[in-house]
Amino acid sequence: MSSYSIEIVPYDPRWPAAYEQELKRLNKAIGSHVLRFEHMGSTAVTGLAAKPIVDISAAVKSLGDVPALFADLEAVGYRPIEQSSPDRYDLWRQTSNAPPTHILHFMELESDAWMRPLIFRNALRADPELRARYMQLKEQLASSFASDIKSYGQGKTDFVNQVLDSIL
Repeated sequence: MSSYSIEIVPYDPRWPAAYEQELKRLNKAIGSHVLRFEHMGSTAVTGLAAKPIVDISAAVKSLGDVPALFADLEAVGYRPIEQSSPDRYDLWRQTSNAPPTHILHFMELESDAWMRPLIFRNALRADPELRARYMQLKEQLASSFASDIKSYGQGKTDFVNQVLDSIL
């Protein structure tokens, strides 16, 4: 995975439209293979500062089917990122050495990998205090780990897991 500097920017009200626009492209390219798409991550939460990268989750029946989609996804600008876990495939859309504009996450429908991010996103949407705490954490992590996406991500994962453990 190419490295890029982690930058947290104020919420951009254009992010939902960017998701919808990309959803049209993805539906055209691979829609018949996907059971459900969701706008995920911080760009899906009104008012939440975020990295300016639109996260899209795609539910599939079986992760084993995903590698067969790589050629169609490459044709619309997506490249696989190393598989971050056995229950997910991640690809990103990036031009040249610029930061990615979109990240596409494939997971099996109804799996924990699919459900947990949905529950967390919905909790952020519903709870302004949680949203503020998460935003503060992300800004702190971005400052501490500006070019270390792995450490940045791990700091967020620990927080997310604590929140989900308190909900579930």
